[in-house]
Parts: sequence; structure tokens; C-alpha cells
Amino acid sequence: MAIFQKIGRTLKVFLEKYPKNFITHCILKPFLGKIVIFVLFLAYISSSLYGAINLEQGLSLYNLVSSYSYFHKYSIWDEQYFNVEQVITLCINRRYNYASNVTQDSIGSILNN
Repeated sequence: MAIFQKIGRTLKVFLEKYPKNFITHCILKPFLGKIVIFVLFLAYISSSLYGAINLEQGLSLYNLVSSYSYFHKYSIWDEQYFNVEQVITLCINRRYNYASNVTQDSIGSILNN
């Protein structure tokens, strides 16, 4: 039991001493603190730009489960055989006879353009 208390006290001393020294000597110094914060900001901006430019959009759900799972096979089939297409919403203010071939042709011409 005394060994755990000694290790815990050593860890506590480390966590009390060194972060406090780092903050007081590096961050709070006017010139050095500005450089450290500026370098951290540049690293943040560069990683954000890299992610926005190079990473692909989309998440394949079959990569998140085991290959022996039923969901793995289902999600592969779902992706291969059922394409995701954009939904188009049309707001029409007049009454039309949708059974008419003329109306169907005009709607088809709008959708094909």
C-alpha cells in the first residue's frame, strides 16, 4: 500500500510542478509566449487546410463493423445496388392533369436539363 501512495505522490508532484513551470516560463513571457501560440495556431490552420483539401467526403459504414457482421454485407450491397441520387423538389402553383402526355413530357424535359 505504501508503494502506491509513493507512486501517486510522485505523479502528483510531477503534475503540479512541470505544467506550472512550462506555463510561467514559456506562455506568460511576452515574446516567447507569442511565438508558442503563433506556432500552435499555424499548426492548427495547416491541419485544417490539409483536411479540407485532401480528405475525401463520405464514410463507408462497412469499414466500421467487422467483416463477419451481417451489416457489413448489407452495407456493401446497399452501396453497390442502390445509388444515392439527389432529391429535386418542384413547387408548382397551377393545376395540371398529370395523366396527360403533354404534361409528362414537359416535366421530363425539365428533369433532363
